[in-house]
Amino acid sequence: KAAPLLRKRAFESARQHREEFLRRAILAFNEHGYAGTTTRRLAAACGVTEPTLYRAFGSKEGLFLAALRAICKRRLARYQAEAEGPGGWLARAQRLARLDKQLDAEHPEELRILHNAMGDLANPRLRALVGRHYRTYYGMNLRMIRRAQAAGEFSKDIPERALPWLI
Repeated sequence: KAAPLLRKRAFESARQHREEFLRRAILAFNEHGYAGTTTRRLAAACGVTEPTLYRAFGSKEGLFLAALRAICKRRLARYQAEAEGPGGWLARAQRLARLDKQLDAEHPEELRILHNAMGDLANPRLRALVGRHYRTYYGMNLRMIRRAQAAGEFSKDIPERALPWLI
């Protein structure tokens, strides 16, 4: 019976370690930019050796992509909670607008990483990840507005492609 408990603790510890690793990598990428952040600098910031970094993420790009995925996942989870929260369409839209500013103020390093990634859209892996993030956000907004239209809270005369950008 002890073995499953130890595995669970080890899993939890590994997950927490990975989250801390990504948090430190985000700070390093934020401070030095992608180009200025060497694997040596990342390893030092994360308190590991370079071989450990390569085993865990494959490359500096792999770590950057993992950090960017974590940022997108966190932001989208918060957006989703507000988009599906209580109140009418206008209340949810106002909360989303405030949340955007709040997230940027709480985690300016995440916003900078996201913008850094958008500046390197020639990289197909970054382009796919950033594109998926914004398509998901767009889709959330579109679903929220469609629900508002069905409830009679929002005009049905506005072209559908324009709707999500109204928030």
